[in-house]
Amino acid sequence: MREISNSPIGGTALETRHASRVNFLHRASRARSVCLATIHMSSLVGLAPTVRIGASRSVSRARDERRSRSIRPRATASDSSKDKERDAPNTSSSVSRRSALLGAASLAAVAPASVVLASSEDVPTPLNPRAYFQRYPTLFAPFYGDDERATLLKTVVPDRVWCLEQNLAVGPLETPLRCVVIRLKDDSLWVHAPLAPTTEFFQLIEDLGTVQHVVVPTYALEHKIFAKDACDRWPDADLWIAPGQFAFPVEVSAERIYGRAPTGVLGDAAVGGGAGKTPPWLEEIDVKILKSGSFALGGKDVGLREATFFHVPTKTMVVTDSIALIPNEIPPLIDPSKLLLVGKKSTADITPEVGKFIIVSAWAISMTMTCFVYRLAG
Repeated sequence: MREISNSPIGGTALETRHASRVNFLHRASRARSVCLATIHMSSLVGLAPTVRIGASRSVSRARDERRSRSIRPRATASDSSKDKERDAPNTSSSVSRRSALLGAASLAAVAPASVVLASSEDVPTPLNPRAYFQRYPTLFAPFYGDDERATLLKTVVPDRVWCLEQNLAVGPLETPLRCVVIRLKDDSLWVHAPLAPTTEFFQLIEDLGTVQHVVVPTYALEHKIFAKDACDRWPDADLWIAPGQFAFPVEVSAERIYGRAPTGVLGDAAVGGGAGKTPPWLEEIDVKILKSGSFALGGKDVGLREATFFHVPTKTMVVTDSIALIPNEIPPLIDPSKLLLVGKKSTADITPEVGKFIIVSAWAISMTMTCFVYRLAG
């Protein structure tokens, strides 16, 4: 058994080396505990680091005391007072060093956690202003579900009449589809045949004023399929529909199709209209119902009706399918690559290079095919 002298706190060289070894073991144990706590806390992003450090600190202290007792030499009763005197300053120094290490560990653990949290925050993805959802299945793209369309605004009569255009597509065939907006004398807007419900479409109209009237001018699906979306967007607007509406293959109520009962059916009883209220805009916009025959559908005779309008102040006539204007210039929304595909005499032919004559010829072919296809679909 090694003898411990009664020399001052410094002790002999052997005792000093032993004390250094003890302090080194203490520091190594504390450093290992702090490192473990830091690693553990860094992996637990979102948890309170101080809670984890506090728990590791108490465990570390107990482990340090057990290891210290196991390697500390046994002392005699006479040496107990001197051992206390020697341990007192070391304990104080140990506590201060432990506090410093734990403080640094807290900063080291908190900083990475805050960086991870900041970098993992969800950045909102900007909404596509041309995206929309088609709620009813149709014969044209996208048939059903998500799609996108560009919208073009044109001024017909400054500050009074506008038209908005989108493309209607069936495969490579594309044709412009038009919505007409008229400003009434009370400064409200009259919207004819709403288009695909994109944010871009709605915003272009709302920049002109407040919508007070939504008009469904015909039975044709492409001109009424988005009326419900318009009514949802403008719940305070009145809904006016042309007579002769029908659904196929199953008859569906107007409330189901448009999300509400129509304010009124245009025309008089002779053409199947006149139900509901009388439009307050009749002094400004005259309306006539065109009848274009009938056909058998689902075992019943279906009469074809289209509401046509004449805006008296600007002498502007608004029709839907009864007249089709095909311009010589290709509309800006039409994709030339699709025109070249449609313009080929055979699918085996090589797609020609882009040229004005080729494009115009392809446009003429495309419009001929489009009119034929859409008349069959209508």
